[in-house]
Amino acid sequence: MAKEQGNSLAIEWVVGEQSISQAITSAKSTLNAQGFAHVFPQAKSAIPHGWMVVVKTVYKTVTGRVRTSYGCGFSQESAHAAEELAVSDLHAYSWGWKPEYGYAKVEVKRY
Repeated sequence: MAKEQGNSLAIEWVVGEQSISQAITSAKSTLNAQGFAHVFPQAKSAIPHGWMVVVKTVYKTVTGRVRTSYGCGFSQESAHAAEELAVSDLHAYSWGWKPEYGYAKVEVKRY
């Protein structure tokens, strides 16, 4: 996740690496090559096969600032279960976000 002043600017996800640390390094390198300086891992999973869902929201904070935030979830069970975890991840990283602000699924993948 590329961030600046609390705002999510870009997201990169990597699957199929030999380890989680290799996947994080690969994603960070890709975002750094795109010119993003502040890059942080947000979600990871060691589940070898399952569903990945990425959600995105744009909302106004209580101070009136527009924020873009993402959440990512993984599940062996279903895309729906991965979506629930993605929304939980979104809320964990974006304290000002509320469910009534809504979100969009930007990626649903079976891997």
